[in-house]
Amino acid sequence: MPNLAQWTDPRLVTQKPDAVWMTVISVSNPKQQGKNFQGFLQLVNQAFQQGSIRQLIIVTTGYLQRHYFSLGLAEPLSEAALEQKAQQLDQQWLDQHQPWLEQLKVPVAIKRWQEVLNSEPRQAFDDFAGQLKQRYQTHTRFRKYVDQHAEHYVQRKMEAYVANGTQRVSVEEFKRVALDYILEELAAYVQLKQCGADLFTYPGAMNVPAQHMIKYLFKGNSLPYVPYQLVEQPVRPSPLAVGLFQATSSPNRLPLPETTAVNNQVYRRSA
Repeated sequence: MPNLAQWTDPRLVTQKPDAVWMTVISVSNPKQQGKNFQGFLQLVNQAFQQGSIRQLIIVTTGYLQRHYFSLGLAEPLSEAALEQKAQQLDQQWLDQHQPWLEQLKVPVAIKRWQEVLNSEPRQAFDDFAGQLKQRYQTHTRFRKYVDQHAEHYVQRKMEAYVANGTQRVSVEEFKRVALDYILEELAAYVQLKQCGADLFTYPGAMNVPAQHMIKYLFKGNSLPYVPYQLVEQPVRPSPLAVGLFQATSSPNRLPLPETTAVNNQVYRRSA
């Protein structure tokens, strides 16, 4: 059974009916994996029935993860190798979640991270990325927020590398890569509107560096952020003849849409 997804503030969803929604997949975020993501898709289907959404854009972020691909290696990977690993990450996530994507009633478009960065005008991203790097160097509070956020990435990534038996990588190297990752992720926000989205939705509150960026650099002109939360559904016990209890649940499968586009392929519901 999927976990239950709920809007943090349902009023934000109804402010713009028949909207194009965008979500960005963090491939290492458990809130966007398996039954958690299935719960989000059920929420999307409910919003479609209520007339709140007409399309969902899903951005896969394998290419954003390239910042970490060369850690622990004697020589950095080539751009072609980075691209190949990024595509593999994207495809792995899509393959794992395709059965649930096919259950969507709303049309869905899959975009890769590069497509978002290269949305016209690409110069807007390059200029804003430079602006953020300059702000990191000169603005004490923003630098503090980014550094604190980077420490979270460093701790999580180092634990994963140790678990995988990867050769030792210094904390300084991890932090350098984490900073590049975070600043690119933040700068990409300027491109989201260029992809045709009306609002951006993601599990949980926006991180502190992003909140600072939206408040002081966008000044009310950013893509609206609509967070949602996940609630684990309680298991309903059912008495057995022997007097014990067994957790039972119904699959609650969603009806397939007539057509759904996933990764540039159109799936049609069979009769």
